[in-house]
Amino acid sequence: MEEASTHFAVGQEFSSFQSLENAIDAYSKSAAVQLYKRSSRTIKNALQRCPKKVINEALRYSEIDYACVHGGRSYKSTSKGHRPNQSKRRICRTVSDFKSRTNTVLMEMEKPYGKPYGEFTVQFGTVPSKAAFNERGIELNRTFLMGCTFSLKLRASPDGKKLKITHFDSEHHGHNMSEASFSHLPSNRKLSTNEKDDVRQLLKLNANKKLVQQHVKATTGKNVRLKDLHNLARSSPASNAQDIITILKKSEGAVIEVMENQGILEGVFYQRKGWQTLYRMYPELIFIDATYKLNNVNMPLYVLLGLDGNGDTFFICLWFVKNESKPIMKAMLEFFQKHNPSAPATFMADKDWLERGVIRELFPEAHLLICLFHTLRTFRREVTETSMACTSGQRKLYLQVLQSLAYAKNQEEYDELLTRLESIENQKLIRYFMRNWHEIRQEWVLGLTNEAQHLGNHTNNRLEAINQKLKQVMKRNAGLGEFASGLMLCLDSLEQEREARAAMVFEKVNVYQYTGCGSLEEYLKRLTPFAFQKVRSQFEESRSLTVSGEDEEQEHITFGDYTASSRDCNCGFFRTIELTCKHIFAVRTHHLMDLFVDGLCSQHWSKDFYRGQLYSRSSSEISLQVTEAPPRTAIPSEGERYRMAFQVAKQLASTASQLPLREFHKAITVLQDISSFWEQGREFMLLLMDDNPTHTTSDHTPVALPLSTVEEPEAPDSPHVEAPEASDSSDIEAPEASDSSDIEAPEATGSFDIEAPEATGSFDIEAPWIPDSSAIETPTTSQMELNNNKLPKRAPKRGWPKGAEVTVIGLPKRKKGQGSLKPYKDLSSVERGLMILHWIVADADPSELQDLSKIPSSESDLSMQVLDQDVDISEARQHFSVEAWAKVLDLVERKEKSHEWVCSVCRESLSLHTQAISCDRCLSWHHIKCATAKGSVPKGKWFCRSCKA
Repeated sequence: MEEASTHFAVGQEFSSFQSLENAIDAYSKSAAVQLYKRSSRTIKNALQRCPKKVINEALRYSEIDYACVHGGRSYKSTSKGHRPNQSKRRICRTVSDFKSRTNTVLMEMEKPYGKPYGEFTVQFGTVPSKAAFNERGIELNRTFLMGCTFSLKLRASPDGKKLKITHFDSEHHGHNMSEASFSHLPSNRKLSTNEKDDVRQLLKLNANKKLVQQHVKATTGKNVRLKDLHNLARSSPASNAQDIITILKKSEGAVIEVMENQGILEGVFYQRKGWQTLYRMYPELIFIDATYKLNNVNMPLYVLLGLDGNGDTFFICLWFVKNESKPIMKAMLEFFQKHNPSAPATFMADKDWLERGVIRELFPEAHLLICLFHTLRTFRREVTETSMACTSGQRKLYLQVLQSLAYAKNQEEYDELLTRLESIENQKLIRYFMRNWHEIRQEWVLGLTNEAQHLGNHTNNRLEAINQKLKQVMKRNAGLGEFASGLMLCLDSLEQEREARAAMVFEKVNVYQYTGCGSLEEYLKRLTPFAFQKVRSQFEESRSLTVSGEDEEQEHITFGDYTASSRDCNCGFFRTIELTCKHIFAVRTHHLMDLFVDGLCSQHWSKDFYRGQLYSRSSSEISLQVTEAPPRTAIPSEGERYRMAFQVAKQLASTASQLPLREFHKAITVLQDISSFWEQGREFMLLLMDDNPTHTTSDHTPVALPLSTVEEPEAPDSPHVEAPEASDSSDIEAPEASDSSDIEAPEATGSFDIEAPEATGSFDIEAPWIPDSSAIETPTTSQMELNNNKLPKRAPKRGWPKGAEVTVIGLPKRKKGQGSLKPYKDLSSVERGLMILHWIVADADPSELQDLSKIPSSESDLSMQVLDQDVDISEARQHFSVEAWAKVLDLVERKEKSHEWVCSVCRESLSLHTQAISCDRCLSWHHIKCATAKGSVPKGKWFCRSCKA
């Protein structure tokens, strides 16, 4: 083997390309320069020109030229300047014309769109001043090319056995040659395959990139940059449907259902064997919700959770789908129903969840509850000043009434608050509430949900917590393969933690035993720790209960609104959680009965029953089935067509918001034209401009034209395109039509049993299952390969929305740490003076003396509070100049003669026949109906919502 040389000379020969590469590497390290192959000709191409010539195959090339990375072929941009705002640096073109053995270079600058701008002649090795270019509005793109003249040329020897140096120019010009700069060049930062794998593993564990950077430098000596690590973390191989199934099949005993339509993946259902066991034990309550932005194809991940006997959540199943249309969501729930025969008692869902009607259709006996958090959030979004035609103060009153309705304890309180709502003279609000919320009040009013077995849960907070844990592990907008891998890792971790907590229930006992109360000790032995804590809490509260009534037989005792016996109670705790409540404890204590009675607590909370969930993962059989969704043939109703169009409109809005600003305005113009044509009842067609790749203009956009102005071209028959279903959402006032859940839509058909012991290759389909329905055409299916299926379109990246300083329903949050409010009378004279100052000059700066120019010109600009009997206007005298104070007194005197008191909420007059109340802090007046949710006069001191915010 030839020894690597640190210098070259004309006539030097190399017997193989490998020995040449070793010599190039040795020279680069010794001279601290980077060389690259500027041009070359392979042996194969050389033999095509001279077929009879014999060349050693170890040479690999017959001709090869090397140049310095700072020299060689000059760069010439091919940009036409049609995208000048593509980056922060505006596009320009640099043409370097090097003159032999001189230190000058001619740089020709061009404006955007290719128009010549001017010339600069600069001394080689220096950078033109930034100010010189900024004066002309141009910035140079950065390049490694600095005009270095180094060159090394090699040709095959006449006998074809060696590569011989025919030309060597060793001079380097215009760039630094140091070890420090050499180590930061891209080729020297490049990691090997094994090094990349090690770094990827660290980045998958969410290691700090700065620490990883220093670790790489310590172990490899390479100066990688943070952007290199970022690119390495984001680079992932392209995923297909088969890769996802391969990852999901690694779970033992998993059930996997794949739904596809015409070769496009539409949904994947996933459930582990252990989850099925837990659900059979605890089918009382199911939390269901979706989380988004976890993969780059915008497939939402739906998670279904249950609640075990120790108050811990467990996974029931999950699925991710192409979109949330009704056919797909129905197919996923049918998969769940197929593999889990136990019917759920209660669903906790989101009011905005698109297909709540599907749950009612497939599970008619189950109770459907709406998350309280999402209920209040929907009120906040829908009740706005624009939609309800109200003022800001009136909106806060409406939200306060709606919030009180959500927290109503019983039907009587709900009816009272409903009467209060109807007394508000806003027909839009009443119509919105009666149409969307009143008929389903048993699903969202806390006091009316006691018929459902919600186990004390009124929100989806447990599921939201799980979603947050998933997002901590899984990257946003990850590839599907990375998404599935991260999902499996997170599920395994959460399962491991839950099983550990379950095991500790039987491995540990409480240090404090209830020896003083034998009944509580019996509860402790029989109930899980979570259930016992609730029972103990009820027992403590029972000691403070007061008996308000008792029947003649002394079996039932009344405690306020609730009536209880020794084994029964009508309170929400006993009916929904099925544990001994405080009222039953009080009755048994009153009759000197034993506090513990066998069978009073549900088996759900039993320790013995809870022990059965410690299952063994012994099954390794994996069930994989593929279902093809057929085209839908049912005729949609008017209401359903509205929802279908609304779903498409939402998708249009999402797509348009991601366009560049210039194209966004064009798209809006097209949509406005379409809306105008529809309103006029005119037919039109869309013509797509020829998108010729040779054209560089970006003006090729679809144009909407009326059919009367263009000749309609002949088009082949296009297949029926199914519009996606939309939700039965409360935030849209749809036309009066039948609910979408009343329309019988064809179900997803063609469920196939597939024998697929391996994850790769095609699947053998045995026999299609055809439902008994003449309205559906049987799909023709041949052998399908999931790796040939197309994935949905990749979703663009978006930011995360930020919250506001208000509660979930939109009312201002109460600020902590400021103590209780003081009435105006209890404030100091300085504080009262500042309030008076702002009543006179709204935007006044207390640190400045108010001169005559800052005083309002009319008495109508003064706040009404300056006329209150408790206000001494002279307390604000020190904030005004002499002339300004004289004008203030004149304005107050004129306002006393012409003033009219108005409500601060509705801005209507306070008539003598209308009850009103004044805020004890800011002294503003309000109608009673505008001030309080119940419309009654409050007792004691009262502060308005603005002061309490």
